[in-house]
Amino acid sequence: MKSALLFSLATVLSFTAFAQNQTQANKPFTTIGDTVHLIGFVTKVNYSADLTVMNFSRKDSTQSITLNIRSTDRYKFKEAPETAFLNQYVQVKGKVEIYRGKPQMTLHSGQQISILQEAFPPNQPGEPL
Repeated sequence: MKSALLFSLATVLSFTAFAQNQTQANKPFTTIGDTVHLIGFVTKVNYSADLTVMNFSRKDSTQSITLNIRSTDRYKFKEAPETAFLNQYVQVKGKVEIYRGKPQMTLHSGQQISILQEAFPPNQPGEPL
């Protein structure tokens, strides 16, 4: 009986230890180095031959994170990221890192990002951005 209880407790603790974090883009990035899910808005995209850089934040937040897509990974996305995700609410999944004092996430495939149009209805006329 005691061993069954200990086994159950160990199983529950192992699931929580390997669970991924989900946070909003306006929360502090205290999960540096962890794999997280973030929900936010892509406000700006810069495309170059080497790197696609997307600014990602919530409309009500001053904090943002940079999403990077290397040119070697672009073929893994169904559409060009600079047009598909600009001005869209998206959910991203990846490891949060720090580069030059700012949080960033590198996306290696299209499976790490998805558009959430149905989750966030468009602004009503007259509603502030």
